[in-house]
Amino acid sequence: RQLAFSREWITRKRFKVASLKVMPVRGDSMLPKLSDGDTVLVNTADTRIVDGRIYALVIGHEAKIKTLRRGADGSLIIISENPDKRTYPDDVVPPTEANDVYIIGRAVQRAGDL
Repeated sequence: RQLAFSREWITRKRFKVASLKVMPVRGDSMLPKLSDGDTVLVNTADTRIVDGRIYALVIGHEAKIKTLRRGADGSLIIISENPDKRTYPDDVVPPTEANDVYIIGRAVQRAGDL
C-alpha cells in the first residue's frame, strides 16, 4: 500500500521518510477510531509508549494496531477501542512478558473510506 503526503507535511511533522510505513487495518476491534480497510501511517522511529496512543505492534507472530497503556505495575495494556468488550477484550501483558511485545511504531495518520 502507498499513501501520498507532501514533503512540507513530513518536514513540519519532523518525520523521516525512511521511518514511515503503512499498514492495513483488519477487523472491527478498533472501531470507531479505525475501520476495517483503513490504512495507517506508522512512524517506526517513535516506539516509546505514550499512554492512550495507537501503535503498530507484534505479539507472537501477529501484527496488530492497538491503543497502548502502561499499568502501574509495569504491565502493558493492549486496548481494542471497540466498546464491545465481550468480543474485543483488552489484553494485559504482565511486566515479565512486556519485553516480548515488539513495538513497530506509533500510528500518526489514517486514511479510509467515508
